[in-house]
Formats: sequence, structure tokens, C-alpha cells
Amino acid sequence: MTAGSWELDSIFLDDKAGNSLYKASTFLDWRTFLSSSGITQTSFQVAYGPNPAPGPGPDSLAPTIQGFSLVSSSLDPSQPGGALLSGRLSFKDDVSGFDRGYVEFSSESGQFINLFFGYPAGGGHIISGTELSGVAFASAQLKATAAAGIWRLSSVWLSDKAGNSLYKTSRNSSDWNSFLSSSGITQTSFQVAYGPNPAPGTGPDSQAPTIQGFSLDSTSLDPSQPGGAYLSGRLSFKDNVSGFDKGSLRFSSDSGQTIGLDFGYWKPINMISGSELNGVAFASSQLAATAAAGTWRLTSIYLSDKANNSLSKSASSSDWATFLSSSGITQTSFDVVYGGVPTTPVISLDVSPASVAEDGTANPVYTFSRTGSTTSSLTVNYSIAGSADASDYSGATPGTGKTITFAAGSATATLTIDPTIDTSIEVDETVALSLAAGNGYNIGTTVAVVGTILNDDAAIENQGNTKLL
Repeated sequence: MTAGSWELDSIFLDDKAGNSLYKASTFLDWRTFLSSSGITQTSFQVAYGPNPAPGPGPDSLAPTIQGFSLVSSSLDPSQPGGALLSGRLSFKDDVSGFDRGYVEFSSESGQFINLFFGYPAGGGHIISGTELSGVAFASAQLKATAAAGIWRLSSVWLSDKAGNSLYKTSRNSSDWNSFLSSSGITQTSFQVAYGPNPAPGTGPDSQAPTIQGFSLDSTSLDPSQPGGAYLSGRLSFKDNVSGFDKGSLRFSSDSGQTIGLDFGYWKPINMISGSELNGVAFASSQLAATAAAGTWRLTSIYLSDKANNSLSKSASSSDWATFLSSSGITQTSFDVVYGGVPTTPVISLDVSPASVAEDGTANPVYTFSRTGSTTSSLTVNYSIAGSADASDYSGATPGTGKTITFAAGSATATLTIDPTIDTSIEVDETVALSLAAGNGYNIGTTVAVVGTILNDDAAIENQGNTKLL
């Protein structure tokens, strides 16, 4: 207890009917209240004799360390039962007694482990001496994926029962080395060394989990239906050592709204098959009642394992398309459709440039466009006619029954016509494409779209003979 004057600073009274009185020294009427209540004795004095017995007395000094040692300096987390880091801390305190403390070790990769002395959950306890001068013991189990190599003592914290504390860290204490020396701490590291064949789920882990596939339960959702609409999906994953911990896949609308499927963030992972090393997880999230109609596209992915190795990709990544393909992710969008009936896409057709020189470098490109959802692929029928025949160009051939396919996620598809270079004098020739009826779409461009191949071979007269330029 601190020596000096202790002042009355608050009063609370309560009767059995729940009526209460509360006053504190911070209230403006505190002095008036004391006087009207007949309270004249508002303090007492704590004064220690010249030689207080050990334990009592004013306490303003933090405990000190007299030594520290580890039970083992080499640990193998892959051995049966794992590996325990354990140590003994020698301490002294002048008055109130040692209360609690910890020592922290860190790997070069940033992993850490603490030995807690005196914490209820730490398991630390005094094994010899007293709270004023004694030895405490603590232990902690190393993770099965602890980084191999040297782990070094990185911080120390001790506190006594009066709240006086000692804290030192290798990260920003200029006197760290002198503190270790004066505290008798000579053992400042231990080694993690794995056996030649660590069991599955153990061993150093430096690789992020990978995605083996992803699928949505539905690609068309109507938030206006009774009970709303849920986006749900299944994520197939693999991890080499520590096991999959958490992940998130986020989708965005064209207007910037977002929704995420979170695996293991706010609750345990909902595993539907396999294990944390190789399995399939399920997640769902309710769409807002005001979700924007139209196509929502996958825009980012994040996965992490229990060793904190992580994978992060977004649609802005230069290798986004390659990543989706290598991860087996083919379903990258869904549609929000109010009223439950998707709008039938309308197909339009255009050509640019509309005319090209036969021997030139430019080619006419016919662009097919569709409105509405692009979630799924769509095949469209068309025909090719015009005055040009199969010998006049490549890239397609004249005739009916032609098809072109929109890839999933794409609103356009293109066909390029490459004119054949020749030296024949001929009239300009045309390539005319017309949309044809089919399933799952309506025709928007109802007339033929014509591209022209311009003849660029000219004739001149030279001494009665015709020559070509």
C-alpha cells in the first residue's frame, strides 16, 4: 500500500426499493454534501515504520531477473506428441512480490512464442523460493509448423503485485545486451530442427495454399423473391503443411457494389469434404435487397494457411487470367435478375473498317455484340454471302450455317476476314454477313453487314500491250 494520505473520493448507498445515492469528489456539490451529511473525517494516513517487514511497505521498484534457462535448446515439432519449449525464470522483488511475466522468442521469419509466468492460462508457477525471491517455471507447445532455424529471445516483461513493471525488447532497447548481462541471462536462443521425415501436417511451412477449383450454386439470383437470395459457392483447396485457415472471394457489380464469400473468417470453416490439407469448403452470403441488377464479376481472391502464408490476387493483377485458368476457376460471374426471368440478349453486328485494299495491311473485322448477362457462353448463327468467293479471302468461307461463340464473361466476339493478294484486274468485291435465328438470343441487326475489298491492280497501255501496275 502506498504511503501517504488517502482521501475519501466517492460514496454510494442503495436501499431495498432500489433508491440510491451516489456522490463523488468530482461533483460540484461534494463539499456541501459532506457538510450536510455530517462527514468530517475524509482521509487517513499510511505511514510505515523505519524497518518494515519483508512484504509490507511502499513499493515503487519493479521486480528483477536473476537468471533464465531453457530445459532444451533444440526442439523437433514433428516428433510424436510435438515439442514443448520450457524454461525457468529466477526473480527478486523488494516488497509486494512477483506477480506475472513473460519471455518472448522470435524466428527469423517473424513467428514467435511466449513463455508465460504467473498468468492463469500460462501454466507458469513458482517451483522454489517465494514471491520475493524464487524460481518460476513455464512451458508452451511449439506449433507443428514452427519455422526451422534459430529462435532468439526478443522481449521480456515482468510485473509485481503493486503494478511496477519491467519491459525490455531487442527491437528498440538500446541497453538490451547490457540488460541481458546484468540479469544473468546467457541462454538467449533455441533451435528448431526437423527430423528427416516429418509427418503430414508438420514441418516448416513457407508455401501458401492453392485453389483447385471454385463453383457457384446458382448463376442467376433474384433478391426480390420471398426470403431474399443467397450467393453460395464451393472452394476446393490444397495446403502442404499447416492446413487451410481462411479465405475470401469477392464479386463486384458494374456500379461498384460488392459481396464476399468468406471461408473461415467469422466462424469455423464449413468443410463439406476432405481435410484442411486437401478439401472443399462451403460459404454463403445474402444479397442486399437493393443489389444492382446485371452481371457481378469475381474481382479478388485471398487465401491463408495456419502458418500465415497467403495468396492474394485481384482482377487488376497482370496475371489474373492465367491465375484463374491454372486454378481451375471457370465460373467468374453471376447475374442479379429481378422478377426471376433473365432478359434475352440482343445480338448486333458491325464491321470496321468497312472497306480495305486487296493488297493492303488492314483487314475488315466483324464484331458481334450482345446485351444483358455475360455469365455464360452463347453461340450465335450467321451466314456469309457477297460477290467475293472463297478464293478472295481467308478467315471464313461463304455459306450458311456458320456459328460464332461468345466466351463466358465476354460481351463481344469477332471474325477477321483477310483478303487474298493477287494481280488480277477485277471489280471491287463484297463480303456480307447476316445474323441468323437461334436459341437464347434475339437479332438486333436485321440487315446484312457488308465489307468491301477494293481492287488495287490498275491497267496501262504500253506499245499496244496491256501491262499491270
